Parts: sequence; structure tokens; C-alpha cells
Amino acid sequence: MRVVLEKVLPGELVARGVDNADGVCSRLAMGVARVSRGADVESRDEVLKRLGGA
Repeated sequence: MRVVLEKVLPGELVARGVDNADGVCSRLAMGVARVSRGADVESRDEVLKRLGGA
């Protein structure tokens, strides 16, 4: 995922007219890193409660 965010996606976003493609990819990379460390992982019950289904 990191390689795609660094090497592929910026060019694809620029080609499609997205402003600040590098910034977008950087923020996505930070989010992916947080998830891979478990920082944003929610339990099933937390997700359902947040969505109003618990």
C-alpha cells in the first residue's frame, strides 16, 4: 500500500485534476500507518454503537 501511495497514486490523481495530490497521498499514508499499528481499530460493538445499531 505504501508503494502505491508513494509511486502510483500521486500521478494518477494529478492526471485526474486533483489538487495537492502529494498532500492527499501523504494523509492517506498516515492513516494507513495508524491502522497498521492498531490505533484506529474498533471492536464490532464500538462500530455498531457508533452507527446506532447497538
